[in-house]
Amino acid sequence: MFYKNREESKELRSLHLLNARMDLQQNEKQHYLNLKKGYEGEVQFDQYTEGAGLDKKFYILNDLLLKYDNTIFQIDSTIITQHWILPCEIKNFDGNYYYHGDKNFYSCSSKNIIKNPLDQLNRIKIMLQKLLQKNGFNIPVEGHLIFINPEFYLYQAPMNEPTVFHPQLKKFLTELDSKPANLNSNHWNLADFLLEEHIADSPYMQLPSYKYQSLRKRIICNNCCSTSLEVDGRKIVCLQCGEQEKIEFAVVRCVEELKLLFPEVKITANIVLDWCMLSISMKWLRKILKKHYVAVGVGKGTYYV
Repeated sequence: MFYKNREESKELRSLHLLNARMDLQQNEKQHYLNLKKGYEGEVQFDQYTEGAGLDKKFYILNDLLLKYDNTIFQIDSTIITQHWILPCEIKNFDGNYYYHGDKNFYSCSSKNIIKNPLDQLNRIKIMLQKLLQKNGFNIPVEGHLIFINPEFYLYQAPMNEPTVFHPQLKKFLTELDSKPANLNSNHWNLADFLLEEHIADSPYMQLPSYKYQSLRKRIICNNCCSTSLEVDGRKIVCLQCGEQEKIEFAVVRCVEELKLLFPEVKITANIVLDWCMLSISMKWLRKILKKHYVAVGVGKGTYYV
């Protein structure tokens, strides 16, 4: 089972909104696109493991952020089998690369060096093993580096490393499915321990500097992120992609955006109306807010939690 489901990180969700509401610098934009692409690759891996039925056989914990000896490390996907725990590092690289004798990856087109993800995997395995042993779990750790993108090719790939390329993925999952799966309370305790150790928000988030006044106000399309929308009765319609959404749900989305980007700001009807720039009555807006949130206070000082 998916003991811990995968969700977009707070950093990725924030950058997704900021990308639509401000002009990111080139390096900020690239960081956002890299996170987005990485997340998409991880979701693809989840689809493969679910398609192979592994989620019904083993405990799978996605996006674990753990800490050992004051060092934080992240595991894209962790699979608990009967005899092993398998941390998987997922890479959504595309294009042609080559592996050099200095144990680094290089782009064939630009010749730029890329940090060896095998080193990252090895670090994860070591840190996870130490964390588990310190807390009384003596289960072997066997990690894998998964290149999920079919458009990725690595020349001179090392043969004796735990790498899985896209053409090998089906066989890898089949072999994993053949492993014994008599999970007991010890495995449940292990999964529960990792879930309790998980750090909800990374302390290393990289967000651009932003202020409420400088961000573009308006509802953004839930499908294409366009701000070209119009009200049609009780729904809004995106003029760019045609996506339709009930105004009620769009308002709730906007409230969640405000809570994410400005957690210190009290959610009032006035600030929601300003953020959405919706041409609806204040009476209707307050009705929506009272339906989905708890009103605190009375009169003009009312805010919603």
